[in-house]
Amino acid sequence: MASDTVSASVDEAEATLGTRLPESFRRYLLKDGPAEIDILGLSWDLNPIIAANSIEPSRVGSSAIVAETMNARECDGFPNGAVAVGSDGSGNCLVFLPTDRHLALGDALYVWWHEGPELELVANDFSEVLQRSNKSLERTRER
Repeated sequence: MASDTVSASVDEAEATLGTRLPESFRRYLLKDGPAEIDILGLSWDLNPIIAANSIEPSRVGSSAIVAETMNARECDGFPNGAVAVGSDGSGNCLVFLPTDRHLALGDALYVWWHEGPELELVANDFSEVLQRSNKSLERTRER
């Protein structure tokens, strides 16, 4: 069961970003928290909902998801309304994209390759990533 602090932090991050996170990712944040996963042969750090160095976890801006998303949104080519939930440490991000209504994010997880910039679908739902925990997903982008 999620702590009240984590649950409040998820709600606050969503309010700050103006969108709702996909349900499978919300469940992951509430149950497991941040981790390192392998996707496309690269190691990705999932952004925590509560910053590790935050003294007050529920204060605005303490979410690494919010901070990383705001930083990424300043980059040329970052998809409008996307939310960055992970990084490979080289400027590439794992992102969820908004639905047509922008009230919620879609379930599909993408990599945003910053040098392209381009998007690459890596899972139709975050739960697929968890099912293949720490196993590389096959590259779906055509070369």
